[in-house]
Amino acid sequence: MGAKCLGRSKDSETIMLSSTEKDFESNKNTEEMKELIFLTNEELNDSAKKFIFKALKSNHLFKEITTEDIGLLYKTLQMCVVEAKKFIFQQGQPGSLFFIINSGMVEIQVDGHKREVLTKESCFGETSLLGDSNRKSSAMALSKCSFWVLGRQKFMEVLKKILSRNYDKIRKVISKASFFSSLAENYKDLLAKVSILHRYNDGETIIYEGDDGNLLFILNFGTIVFMRNSQELIRISNEGVVFGESCLLTGFKRTASCVSYGTSEILSIDQKSLQKIFGNGYKDILLKTIAKHSILTDPHLSLLSKNSIVTISDSMKWVNFSNGSLVLSRNYTKNMLKIVCVGNIISNGPSKIKLPAYQVIGFNNKNERALKSEDYTAGGNTIIGELENTEVEKIIGIKSENLFEYLETLKFMKKTSIFKQFSLESIRKICEGMSKAKYKKQSMIFDIGSLSDSIMIVKSGIVEIVKDNKPLRLIGKYDSFGERTMREKHRSASAFTNGGCELFVISKDLLLDLPDNRYLKSELDRKKYYQKELKYEDLEVVSKLSEMEPGRQRYCAKNLLDDYVYEIIIIPKYRLNDYDECMKLVREKEILLQLDHSLIVKMVSSGKADRFVYFIREYIKGATLNSIIPSAEEYSKIITLYLSSVLEYLHEKGIVYREINPDNIIIGKNGLPYLYNFKNAKVITERTQTKVGNPFYMAPEMIQGKNYTKNIDYWSLGVVLYEMIYGILPFNINSEDQPLAICDKIVNGNLTFPQNTFESANQVISKLLTTSKERIDSEGIKRHSWMSNIEWEKLINMDVANDEFPKINTEIVRMNTGATTEISILFKVNVI
Repeated sequence: MGAKCLGRSKDSETIMLSSTEKDFESNKNTEEMKELIFLTNEELNDSAKKFIFKALKSNHLFKEITTEDIGLLYKTLQMCVVEAKKFIFQQGQPGSLFFIINSGMVEIQVDGHKREVLTKESCFGETSLLGDSNRKSSAMALSKCSFWVLGRQKFMEVLKKILSRNYDKIRKVISKASFFSSLAENYKDLLAKVSILHRYNDGETIIYEGDDGNLLFILNFGTIVFMRNSQELIRISNEGVVFGESCLLTGFKRTASCVSYGTSEILSIDQKSLQKIFGNGYKDILLKTIAKHSILTDPHLSLLSKNSIVTISDSMKWVNFSNGSLVLSRNYTKNMLKIVCVGNIISNGPSKIKLPAYQVIGFNNKNERALKSEDYTAGGNTIIGELENTEVEKIIGIKSENLFEYLETLKFMKKTSIFKQFSLESIRKICEGMSKAKYKKQSMIFDIGSLSDSIMIVKSGIVEIVKDNKPLRLIGKYDSFGERTMREKHRSASAFTNGGCELFVISKDLLLDLPDNRYLKSELDRKKYYQKELKYEDLEVVSKLSEMEPGRQRYCAKNLLDDYVYEIIIIPKYRLNDYDECMKLVREKEILLQLDHSLIVKMVSSGKADRFVYFIREYIKGATLNSIIPSAEEYSKIITLYLSSVLEYLHEKGIVYREINPDNIIIGKNGLPYLYNFKNAKVITERTQTKVGNPFYMAPEMIQGKNYTKNIDYWSLGVVLYEMIYGILPFNINSEDQPLAICDKIVNGNLTFPQNTFESANQVISKLLTTSKERIDSEGIKRHSWMSNIEWEKLINMDVANDEFPKINTEIVRMNTGATTEISILFKVNVI
């Protein structure tokens, strides 16, 4: 029986085709419409228009449809009915219609099994229209149903109009997806033009288990949860992350469902569009893209040159493994670079090691070192990229047995403060030209007056700089000494090992040949400022400063010899009540002596008088972070980025800070955050359990008296970020709350947000204010898509001393309260 239209003739029995149905007939898809009875297409009344508009707005494709858009549809929409227990369409048929349920109930079936039941205002049928494919499911009327029906041509016309308005947004999503970072810009343009934008509400299903895998997805914002048999497998919330590629590449059906957790926005690209853009070899291109992305996210191999990474990825061979087949044997010889592109590999032995997709194995990297003498099999349908080590050696010009050590050294040197602004190419030259030196305990490295011909970097151990038998400073891991070689012929102090020590030695001649040696000037100027033998008697007090650390008096003072300004901290001896208090002060001094980070207030000197002891510190003019809370989201982002880099520096030295809060962060006149107050800092190896600090910023594990690691500092950073964004504390904590109430809210409270305006920032906060095991660190913050609009590496490595920071002091800051002000004005208020 063909599709029918009920006309309104005198006998009301006459059957005639409407003009709209003729348009449908032109699709030559009468099989899909054989049970549809089309009603006469009359002008829609206001009630019907509101109904259709509301129904479309609830669909994930049409969240941004406007009244103007829907005006294009009113004359095209056709009302039809289907009798109970009749199929509206069946799985495998060509699809050309989109349905809006006006009344009745529809059951969606896959392979003859019920998937879900749809009711009034629900939409269905869009999947096959988007991919220009056959129906992936069947739709059966459970009761007599009526629908508003839209043909493919008009469906795509309206959808493309919506997408064209969002092209810039879609293009940005494609750009920030690291998966596509190695693609040429013209390919990104083409992908943006064929991408479909979806917005899902909380609980809506994005992918069903058993679906065909012909779509590639990119998360713009929100959180999505993968489920199998009602059990959560994994959740993803990183913007720009790509998913669904494994089924696209293997041709197998989806093995898990995917549900939106809260509101989420997602792009999809169908298989046919990928084939049109990249040709029949699109799968090979996707695999090469995965290989490049995997290498770029490997902590060591990512330091290879971009050209080497591209050549390695392009040279790989792809090997398919079925579920359970052997991938690596227990006798595996480490002579090949492997990348898990699709699927995963699982140990069959007691270790139960599992390496998921995007993991690299080779050249003694972390994954290869973790492999045990066990067989490893494919967990699901798996694709591995392979390339012989000898081939990689030809590409990069380094022997495989030396590669890991070379990359480890390169990674180390990138973290040193003295070379943070150097290009990767300059650091490669330094690594290739420098030498290593080992010293035993209490050994002299150089003596005062000796020839000054090199700079040294501490790889391990502690170095003590001494002059006139007085220790001036301690140099620890990642820190440099001997920089004055660039300006002096002979050493102005002596250097001794505190214990066993390993150093990198870089000759002056090597540095002078590098174009980046100009960056050493600011480092030398800064060290000239604080590497002095200052005494209390050498300083003239200019003014008293507000008290920031209880029991400690602060003064601004000028050096009478050179007019440099410093901060003096006076600690009365009567405050040091017992031996423990004295030792705590000694430990604070020892930690401060070995810190040399541009965003940590540097201790210049220390000493004692009859009634007090004192610290002389670098003077930072500014206000505490408290004075600018709440702050604009972009500024909060920058502050978070800088503070996380400081924490990374401290943690690399084994130091847990334990006092991250707005009162211990000075915002300088340049807009940068400076950390001070190291009273509660501590050097730890693995864990500690002392309960110290401000309870408002304490991590749950510290409150509960558990052994905790250095990552408690990232919990405190999460609280600070929440305050900067929203102007209040998380977990409904009030400043008037008693300590017991504060602790209870932190340990047992639920993290909520006043508004959803700052969705990406909320994701970062949620990843910081979580369990210790799941909490992200500096690397997780930097790599999060919230940071995608800034070049974080360039920003962190800017020359703070020379004010190369990007004009924060002159930009307009739009506060979240709605007020606007100049940042430079902010720092004239409550200046300390």
